[in-house]
Amino acid sequence: MNEPIRVFHQPGCSSCLRTKEYVASTGLPFESIDVLNDPGGMDKLRAFGVRRVPVVSRGERWVFGENLAKVAELLGIESAPRRQLTPQQLRDKLDRILRVAQRDIQAVPDAQLAALNPHRESRDLRNLAFHIFDIPVDFMEALDGEEYTQGVRTAPASLASPADLARFGESVRERMHRWFAVQSETGAWQRTIPTLWGEQSVYQLFERATWHSAQHTRQLEDMLDMLGTLRPDKLTADDLDNLPLPQRVWE
Repeated sequence: MNEPIRVFHQPGCSSCLRTKEYVASTGLPFESIDVLNDPGGMDKLRAFGVRRVPVVSRGERWVFGENLAKVAELLGIESAPRRQLTPQQLRDKLDRILRVAQRDIQAVPDAQLAALNPHRESRDLRNLAFHIFDIPVDFMEALDGEEYTQGVRTAPASLASPADLARFGESVRERMHRWFAVQSETGAWQRTIPTLWGEQSVYQLFERATWHSAQHTRQLEDMLDMLGTLRPDKLTADDLDNLPLPQRVWE
């Protein structure tokens, strides 16, 4: 008997979008459950003893959608091979992503910072830009023993202008370069730390921070286009190559 497959997600979640796209790519039929808007959706998720998304279930078994290899195992399919970037390559890509976000946010008139994200109205343009830069901060702080929150903090009042946000982005880039310079041991990248979806290696979290910031920079670019703001910089196909991003910019 075929066990029903379900994907639990919520609007505006980049990891949820990536998980749904991955499951859809297998060709297997599945039920998509928005835990915020589908009646009873959250109750169905809580029945597994979890409250976080994305989650993929098959019958009574479930895994967090963050780990696509685990999702493939649950679905009984082979995980497609993917060339992993080296830590140095990830560092270079993340630096480029943050630089693009810095330049683009500086082009935004102050009055447009309050523009709401059309696909996630709880986040305005100011908080979207802050989120891009805060994702790597959250990653580095988690390695120092802080709780890994996936960069869900809101922008402090001190970051009130596009220039403030760009300066914060520059400080994050500098901090990331200092952090990377001391990661000399190969074994450091395989060290694991606890996360909301289980043990993850430093490499896995660094890759996630990179593609996560990239996805939201794509959204920043799209919002600037919608507002009619000329972008001074733009992510290219080379910038995004070999990052495990969702295909779509928005859900």
